[in-house]
Amino acid sequence: MKSPNVARMKNITRSVSDKGFFHLLSSNFAVQFLGFGVILFLPSVLSPSEIGNARLLQSYSVLFILIGTFGYNVALLKVCAENITREEKAEVFKYCLYRTFFFSIISYVSLLVVNFFYIRGVNEVLGQWMPIYGVVIPFAAIVYCLTAYLQSQKRIKDVAKAQVIVRLTFLFLIILATYFFGFIGFVLSTIISYFVGIFPFALFIPLAIFEGVGETNRKDQINHYAYFTFFGVVVTTIGQYADLYLLDFLKVPDDRLGVYSYSILFLQAGMVVVNTVQSIVSPYISERQDNKEWVWVKTCYYQLLSFIFSIFIATGLYGGAILLTRYYLGEEYAELPDFVLGISGRFLIWSCFAVVGASLVGLGRFKEGFYLALITTPTGIILGYLFFPIWDIYGIIIAQMIAATLTLLGCWAVFWRATRRS
Repeated sequence: MKSPNVARMKNITRSVSDKGFFHLLSSNFAVQFLGFGVILFLPSVLSPSEIGNARLLQSYSVLFILIGTFGYNVALLKVCAENITREEKAEVFKYCLYRTFFFSIISYVSLLVVNFFYIRGVNEVLGQWMPIYGVVIPFAAIVYCLTAYLQSQKRIKDVAKAQVIVRLTFLFLIILATYFFGFIGFVLSTIISYFVGIFPFALFIPLAIFEGVGETNRKDQINHYAYFTFFGVVVTTIGQYADLYLLDFLKVPDDRLGVYSYSILFLQAGMVVVNTVQSIVSPYISERQDNKEWVWVKTCYYQLLSFIFSIFIATGLYGGAILLTRYYLGEEYAELPDFVLGISGRFLIWSCFAVVGASLVGLGRFKEGFYLALITTPTGIILGYLFFPIWDIYGIIIAQMIAATLTLLGCWAVFWRATRRS
């Protein structure tokens, strides 16, 4: 006779497997494993200051890529995951794609203006390369939309395949170009990778979706979701990268900024499991958003699962940083384990509400997310600015952890209100 616990575990495994969890997770792990190879590789060809500038390029570009999407990728995920006709989904997809391309061009122009009046005055090297690196904005914004559509249709396996192709191409080009051409090769290969990255996702989008000539009658609904998402995501992204923006603004020495930036690569590697769960949760929540009890139970379950994984991941990241510093990187990266420890703390706090945040997207609670970000992001920036003279870089890490804790409390409060008091 089988144990009830064994049967329950089999049911859980079958459930997440049917949703494409293991396909997406295994593809992400495979790519992150290779990505960790890049983490080992970069210090051998780039100096700490060059790594710092590379991370700043990425940090600023992420912000303007999200401005370029203008929230239409999230609106697309939300609306197309609902029970509407195939024709309506096609019309929504086209509308969101066109709007994304339009706003991504505006975003690039905005980046040029910000670079002219601010970035080049703070960091001369960054100011030189930002207009070139910013070319990735429209390509990346389009990929966000294509990914959102596939996720809305629960085509998680197709997303996994496309991600593997894109990231393998990206890693191959980055390693090759950086090895032969250094920092310049890193920048140019990144631009090429973003352009090439459109095609694997486009292969899974049926051409018939572009054949119709009708327009969606859901523009008001889409725009409502997009605008609140846009403001919320922009404010949240500024909060996520506030540490790097602040360190650049406060003119921290390039070598220390480089080591800190390098530590953030560990954080990105650790986020793979939680990001995988997030990718799967939102469309299912949208589809069954009226069943609040089901939404509450499933979200809590996946949130707990993500947190348990995150504990093991954070421990592994810290241990890996210690070993890397001692046996490979050397004294130049002596602060790396301490930075990774602090960032892992922020990662654990984030992992306590990341799935809840994805469920709030599925429930269409964009307005609350914007208001929450509007409170927590300035708090993190102000505290970081105040703590820096006292505790140096570690003060900014502490400030980010406080902001993440406030976000945790706010997300759970909004989620409770949305599911338990409706």
